[in-house]
Amino acid sequence: AASGGLGGNPLFHAGFGLMLMGTGLALARNAGGKVLAEAQRRAFATLEVTSKDPGYKWILQWIRDRGGNSRHLSLETKFRSFENGRVETEFTYVPAVGAHFLSYRGAWFKVTRAREKEMVDLSSGSPWESVVLTTRNRNRHLFGELLNEAKQMSLKQEAGKTVIYTALMTERKVFG
Repeated sequence: AASGGLGGNPLFHAGFGLMLMGTGLALARNAGGKVLAEAQRRAFATLEVTSKDPGYKWILQWIRDRGGNSRHLSLETKFRSFENGRVETEFTYVPAVGAHFLSYRGAWFKVTRAREKEMVDLSSGSPWESVVLTTRNRNRHLFGELLNEAKQMSLKQEAGKTVIYTALMTERKVFG
């Protein structure tokens, strides 16, 4: 009776089988996640534009003007008062923090605007923000076209206006 040891014990076989099956499922789940992450990395291209980059405002304006169907917006207010007491207020709506989807030249883009609550841009005192554009890898050439179009739209809106700069630490920033 003692010669069989654990090898003849049916409870040992069942427990060992369950252990092997659980290990196999855990490995498969882990490998599946890694395969999916690698597939996403190869299938999609991303471009991050931070609030420190001059193109950040261009991208937000471009999304506002071209995206058109964003239902989640943030308000940016420009306020100017004049010596004669007159006050000028301009409201601009830009995409809110979160994910937005838009089509550009037949390609779909996921636009994710993120705001870091813990990080602050020391030169302006505003929270650190970024916009991440994601599209299929085969459409990555559209990033440059999109950025050029955003820049041209911004320059067109500023044409004929006087730009005033203010000194902030070691750099110059557009005033207003």
